[in-house]
Amino acid sequence: MNTHEKIIQWAKDRKIIPNSSTRIQCLKAVSEIGELADALIKHDVEAIKDAAGDIMVCLYIADYLAFENRLVNKCELAAVTGILTSLSMLIKFDAVTLHSDGVDEILTRIIKPYNLTLDECIDSAHEVIKDRKGTLLDNGVFVKDEVQKEPF
Repeated sequence: MNTHEKIIQWAKDRKIIPNSSTRIQCLKAVSEIGELADALIKHDVEAIKDAAGDIMVCLYIADYLAFENRLVNKCELAAVTGILTSLSMLIKFDAVTLHSDGVDEILTRIIKPYNLTLDECIDSAHEVIKDRKGTLLDNGVFVKDEVQKEPF
């Protein structure tokens, strides 16, 4: 199973799939773009790696949900456009480049000066989330499984 498939399985195990939506996952990706912007300002390579990977995790899940439902509504398209616009502002693209490149190409250009690859970022994000436990309820609330701590 490749990392993309592992991420989708992780999302299914936690009921993110089917209880989330493409729109919600795109909005989560936009939130991660804010973290990426902050990391870029600080030149924090580990945070850049984390945010880029997290963006792709959100978009993998969004893409899966869109394909499953065979539906992408205007709100979801607006969210994706927002992601592309936000990313394009992080590096200076002209409109022609923006329309010809996807999110993965734009992210690759952003992280390349930090000697990072998108695959490395995605693998790292998966390593961070793979052992997280919890369930996304059908009302959109994620409930983390509590870890019992031993008393001192």
